[in-house]
Amino acid sequence: MTAPAPFPTATLRQQIIVAVGAGLAAIIFLAAWVLSLPEPPAALLTAAPTAAPSPPTAPQPTTAATPPPTAMPTEMPDLPATATPPPPPAPTPTPLPTPVPTPAATPTPPPTPTVPPPTATPLPPLFIAVESPGYRSTVRRLGAVTVSGRTLPGSVVQIFNTIDGIGPVSRSETSDTDGRFAVPIALNRKLNSLEIRATHAVTDQTTRRYWEVFYDPAPVEFTIQITEPRSGVFVRNNPLRIAGKTAPGATVIINDLFAVKADDNGDWSGNILLSRESRQHTITAAASLDGDTATAQITVTYAPP
Repeated sequence: MTAPAPFPTATLRQQIIVAVGAGLAAIIFLAAWVLSLPEPPAALLTAAPTAAPSPPTAPQPTTAATPPPTAMPTEMPDLPATATPPPPPAPTPTPLPTPVPTPAATPTPPPTPTVPPPTATPLPPLFIAVESPGYRSTVRRLGAVTVSGRTLPGSVVQIFNTIDGIGPVSRSETSDTDGRFAVPIALNRKLNSLEIRATHAVTDQTTRRYWEVFYDPAPVEFTIQITEPRSGVFVRNNPLRIAGKTAPGATVIINDLFAVKADDNGDWSGNILLSRESRQHTITAAASLDGDTATAQITVTYAPP
């Protein structure tokens, strides 16, 4: 027999490598295409019927032929496995920021007005007003005089005098709620210079005043006079004012109806109501002092308008 011709090993190996590479590339392409397809409905995922196997073919008698050259097994190169790239991840949606509520502004309460403490009403300046006896008047009885007048309520009133043979003397009294005071003080013969001093108990203010009084103890006749109206005149006013003069401090009773007191100058006055049933009216004034009495009388004619 003739020896077989040598098998072209290198050429065949290259062809096999090319064929295998082309097959792998086709497989990779198909795999990528299949993976990119959408998933089919479940109803379609039914297994296809398997085809019945073909009956074996009876061997045909062959004629003897020259056996083909025996192919030498060719070592396949180790190809690196190509990994299927994973599908790109679905983008994660960015969450919207949660709105933070803006707190409502707390209204500022208005400032509480500050109430000032009550202010005490300031007191008027301290003063002394002498009402009796009159300035440089003459006192003829008792050798003493009561000094009366007004000042601020609650003031301490002191009166000072110097008595011959005795020296300084003083008397004091606190004024009442109306500010009135009446302080008796001894007198010298002839001229007396009195110092009247007032001190307020709260403010400690002090003021003073000087007052002159004559004392003449010579005996005088105790009398009373009606100086207004004159006797025998026609009068139209009703009530009618009656006035006159007597000894200082004397009590005068008019028509036995009411009493008035003569001041330190001996002046007195009062009003009487005349009866319309009579035209002639007699008015009597009776004075009394230290047991002495005196009476005066006038007659008037009432002529109403």
